[in-house]
Amino acid sequence: MFPQNPAPITAAIITGIGFLGAGTIFRDKNNVRGLTTAASIWAVAGLGLALGAGAYVIAAAGTAAMMFTLEFGRIQYMITKKKQKWS
Repeated sequence: MFPQNPAPITAAIITGIGFLGAGTIFRDKNNVRGLTTAASIWAVAGLGLALGAGAYVIAAAGTAAMMFTLEFGRIQYMITKKKQKWS
């Protein structure tokens, strides 16, 4: 049922995710948007590969790390935004 060599499947997933991630990044003059979204897509693809390989503990730790990082970044952005309003 499972393929003898999972490398071609992994390569196809990486290629597809690369195109999806590149499609989420937009540049407008001096402004770049979508980098966090692109990185999140890559991270979720990695988590999916880990789950598919049966590495459940690694996938759970990766999910927790990803959620912490995204939440910390959101809080940091909100604090920075408030500081800019005060100055």
